[in-house]
Amino acid sequence: MLEQIYWTPDYLGMKSIPQRFWQKEQGRVSVPDDMVNFKGPLYRRVTTAKTFPEFANRQEELFNHIFDFTFGILDERGARQVFSSTCGKEASSPLYSLGADFGKQIGDPSLRDFSQPDGFFVAEDWVLGVEIKFNASTSLDQIAKYILAFATEYAFSQQSKKYSLLYISPRPEKLLTEHLEKCGGQFVCPGFEVLLNGAKNSIKGRLEEKKTPIHYVLSNLQIVSISWQDFALALQSYLERYCGTDVPNLTHQKLVQGLIHEIFKHPHSGILSSRMGNAT
Repeated sequence: MLEQIYWTPDYLGMKSIPQRFWQKEQGRVSVPDDMVNFKGPLYRRVTTAKTFPEFANRQEELFNHIFDFTFGILDERGARQVFSSTCGKEASSPLYSLGADFGKQIGDPSLRDFSQPDGFFVAEDWVLGVEIKFNASTSLDQIAKYILAFATEYAFSQQSKKYSLLYISPRPEKLLTEHLEKCGGQFVCPGFEVLLNGAKNSIKGRLEEKKTPIHYVLSNLQIVSISWQDFALALQSYLERYCGTDVPNLTHQKLVQGLIHEIFKHPHSGILSSRMGNAT
């Protein structure tokens, strides 16, 4: 797929400008203005076909798609078992992945313009947001966007639930301590005013609109931060405990084994590649 995208930029909505239309003069190149989109930038290649797959696989956003595909296909029991263990929850009902169009499924199709969770899962008694990190930092604004999504779900379902925000990163402790305090081994959820002050202007109005459901969410919210090593171990534990050798579970095994493999081979997961064989 990456190879085809590299060699066929048309798939990305781009069109080449053949060199016969170039005008070269005094070390500069110009092209006809009717071939240029004045509302956007010009692009050029800076990688080769050989180096592009490695470059692409390092990007956090592309790994997010692998994560989303996995839990979009894995059944709700599998998602519940994996995330129950990582969040220390005893979820009794199936945990459904809502995917990229999660806003539409919780009553607000425009929510995607304000909040883009890496993972958003809903059960009868639990809502889970997952934020994936490799070498990026976080902020109160990002936390606020997840809480906005939780509050939207609560306003839509009108059901009492628990809420969890799970961060997965190479340095789980360092990631959140800049913005949140810890008490008894748990991260302390921010108050509404702290959240509002840390949010960007683009979502402050949305937060104000949902002030009442946000207060409910904050009183029922846990924030958890784990390493990629811990998450890979949770996936491996699910394989060993719930997936046997019967044919119906072979798809689950391949999906989860593939995700574990992607975690270990990612250069920013913080896991030594020499340990890949032990985990997979």
